[in-house]
Amino acid sequence: MSRTIAVLLLCSVAVVARAQDPRQIVAEAQHRSQVASEHYEGALQVVDAKGRTTEKKWAYDRLGSHGNSKVVLRFTTPAEVKGVALLIQNHPDRSSDQWMWTPAISRDRRIAMQDRRTRFFGTDFSFEDL
Repeated sequence: MSRTIAVLLLCSVAVVARAQDPRQIVAEAQHRSQVASEHYEGALQVVDAKGRTTEKKWAYDRLGSHGNSKVVLRFTTPAEVKGVALLIQNHPDRSSDQWMWTPAISRDRRIAMQDRRTRFFGTDFSFEDL
């Protein structure tokens, strides 16, 4: 399971944490992944080699069910990443397509398959994880 999916799953699970039965929690998380749309907000804490921590907040929106959906992951803070967005178009029969929008240079670029293992914004996540 990719780290991002694990984070999103934990977000879903936190909402249904009142249910004590683990089977109910997993069933609810699986059910929510099949809904027509989702919206999450979250934060990443990035620790650099010198031990400095920065927080990056984001919003995640998905239209369509998994396997045939469009996802936008947009950073909301801090200022140096605000507005940067990743668009992911999932397909049921092939790999997803990914594009990144960088507002500072008013440019979008397609994330090539060979680049999807690179680190995403100084985190341990890769584009592939998203």
